Amino acid sequence: MDEDMLAGKVLKDDLEPEMTQDESYKTVAGYMVNFIKHIKGEGQDVNQENDVAAEFFKPLIDAMVLEGSYYIKIPCYNISTINPVWPKRCESGNKWSTIASKLMAGDYEADNVELDFFDNFHRVSSMAPHHLP
Repeated sequence: MDEDMLAGKVLKDDLEPEMTQDESYKTVAGYMVNFIKHIKGEGQDVNQENDVAAEFFKPLIDAMVLEGSYYIKIPCYNISTINPVWPKRCESGNKWSTIASKLMAGDYEADNVELDFFDNFHRVSSMAPHHLP
């Protein structure tokens, strides 16, 4: 929206932009061109240096990776009780359960105990008669 068309109250009380409208159009257009080049295999990495959005969302994306979010990678559902390990295709289990289990185990390293965890995703319909919570 053109800044000249804003109401006086908005101009007076609204947040101050960090860049002009023309600068923001050019920045977004540059990101779009870079993204399209990246998809076509011609450009550099989509995330630029000092990318504020990438820095802001990193903890959220890291958490989604740990929980095994369907939006990051689909689960490796299988008929057997052990899902296949196909890291490039799908996620066989939740990474967070391993971290949480080690946290709950306490100071196991002082006792020279080695913990080994293995987690799998399963559809609820495939849980009977085993894998009950």
